[in-house]
Amino acid sequence: MHYFPILETKIEATTLRFEYLLEFTTTGRGNASADEREMVYNNFYNNLDDFILFGKKGYLPYPHNQFMEIIMRWGIIFGAPLLIFNVRNIFKGLKLIVKNVAVKPFYKLFVFCL
Repeated sequence: MHYFPILETKIEATTLRFEYLLEFTTTGRGNASADEREMVYNNFYNNLDDFILFGKKGYLPYPHNQFMEIIMRWGIIFGAPLLIFNVRNIFKGLKLIVKNVAVKPFYKLFVFCL
């Protein structure tokens, strides 16, 4: 937050969203966004056979999960290279943090956000 003062507002907003999400998971109400995502997740798991290979034609909602998004849009056949690329880069980013490589704070922030 020292380098980017606007982050304080973003962190507070994120904390509030997690509080609403926690309330939703314990009571089942209180967060329309989480309710909508739950419907998308249920659609994903209940209809997996319809799009697992080639993706779902005309897919519109955004499930807030990059792996689910890739499978829904492109399927395993066309999405596999992107899935491999994402996982590989996540591990590369984690390695940068664990090894404490001297990189700019912005890069570390970017890795933490991913």
